[in-house]
Amino acid sequence: MKHRTSGIILKDDKILLMFRRKLDREYYTLPGGKQEPNENISDTLIREIKEETNLKIIKHRLLVEIHDHLFQKYEYFFVCDKFVGYPELGGEEKEKSCESNFYQLEWVPIERLSEINLLPHFIKYWLIENIESIYPS
Repeated sequence: MKHRTSGIILKDDKILLMFRRKLDREYYTLPGGKQEPNENISDTLIREIKEETNLKIIKHRLLVEIHDHLFQKYEYFFVCDKFVGYPELGGEEKEKSCESNFYQLEWVPIERLSEINLLPHFIKYWLIENIESIYPS
């Protein structure tokens, strides 16, 4: 089974997303990545967020857990309640970013979630429906 974590990072009515342009497609994703051997999902979240965004997660909580038995994967979505640092692209995303495989961190206003192509789609719609319960404005 594959395990992947993603961080929902909110600040000032905005959400931190990774903008991607790949194979002539443009979309957004949540920062995060795959679990390494001998790593728990919490450690995966903290490591991946640090690598991709340069943010240090201080406090987080599991929000949504998805089990996809067809594709043999688990996805964990965490709300990052407290963090320090300033977002800066790093890790493999920075190294591999080029015109045909572009990565960029963006603070996107929460009210724009319905307008953007956020993948996976189910988390986009889940966030639109539930954002008030995790981040009251």
